[in-house]
Amino acid sequence: MAKIIDGKSLALKIEREIFLKFKNSRKKITLAIVKVANSRESSNSYCLTQEKLAAKFGYSVFPVQYASNISKQTLIKAILKLNRNPQITGMLLQLPLPKTIDPQEIISHIDPRKDAEGIHPNNLGKLFFDGNGVIPPTPAAVMHLLKSLNLSLYGKEVVIVGHSEIVGKPLSLLLLKEFSTVTVCHIATYKKNNLKVHTKRADILIVACGQPEMITGEYIKKGCIIVDIGINYVNSILKGDVNFQSAIKKASYITPVPGGVGPLTNVMLAKNLLKLAEIRI
Repeated sequence: MAKIIDGKSLALKIEREIFLKFKNSRKKITLAIVKVANSRESSNSYCLTQEKLAAKFGYSVFPVQYASNISKQTLIKAILKLNRNPQITGMLLQLPLPKTIDPQEIISHIDPRKDAEGIHPNNLGKLFFDGNGVIPPTPAAVMHLLKSLNLSLYGKEVVIVGHSEIVGKPLSLLLLKEFSTVTVCHIATYKKNNLKVHTKRADILIVACGQPEMITGEYIKKGCIIVDIGINYVNSILKGDVNFQSAIKKASYITPVPGGVGPLTNVMLAKNLLKLAEIRI
């Protein structure tokens, strides 16, 4: 039976560490949250949590709300206006966007010095070369969580299910810096019926595929460490990408949903906001 990794406790420790940093900041810190209507329930929950953290730490949230029929040009103008606003420390663009708008094009217009999620090409490029840019919150959360287990990542077989620009790809770079042996699986892996081949040899299995409870015990090697990044609302009930009840019987450690990666992701974004404030002093 797996030990459950308590992300809430880990997040609280970081909160205590950064509370005074926010309090003693030499300038007012403000996070702009750009929302487009009809976003996913999981994205809305993430933004609501940021508003609660802002109240806890004493920074401000500046919401920018648009209808789902917003044009690409209007959204770009809004981003550029926030870039020019000296009162805005960092920016969070709520995804997904309407299908008519390319998110990469919008992200590319965010000032990298205000990119709270570390998803601008400049910050991802820094991650590739030296790791000194703004690191996306979820990959940062996963790395903190793994290191809290006091295990060496050197040579570990790590399999990531999901290759998104905000989780899978940057996380693979962070793990490579630790000399893990990293395999990244995606939709083509699944369609070729090879997913189980890869997941069953993982020492550490990280799942961010966006499919509720897709990974069951049959995908897991005994003793594997499982990190479930999934946020799926099924009939308003939050579920991960891993079937917890079957996985817990085979894993050595496992993150719950909720209470695993999520709380750490939220606090890592707050840490990024502090970093952006220091850059702009």
